[in-house]
Amino acid sequence: MSLNDLPAYSREAVLKQLPNRLAWPLSLGPRRNLKRVPKHIRRLVEIPKVYLEALPIGEKLFPPLYQFENGLRLAIHGFLSTLYTPDW
Repeated sequence: MSLNDLPAYSREAVLKQLPNRLAWPLSLGPRRNLKRVPKHIRRLVEIPKVYLEALPIGEKLFPPLYQFENGLRLAIHGFLSTLYTPDW
C-alpha cells in the first residue's frame, strides 16, 4: 500500500509524523522536480574606471615583483636546506 492509496485525512496524518527533511509541505502542493530549477543567473558587473586605469601600471609592476618573490623563495629554500635538510 502506497501513500497515495490512503484517504486524504490519513495521508496528511502520515506526512505530519515524518521528520521535516522527509515531509513535503502540504502548502506547496504536489512535489515538483527540483532539477528543473534554473541554474545561476549570470550578471554583468561594471568594472569601475579607476581599476581599468590601474591595469597598465600593474602589467609593468607584476613581472619584477613575481621574479623577486620567486628568487626569494628559492634563496630561503636553499638556506634552510643547507641549515637543516632538503625536507626542512
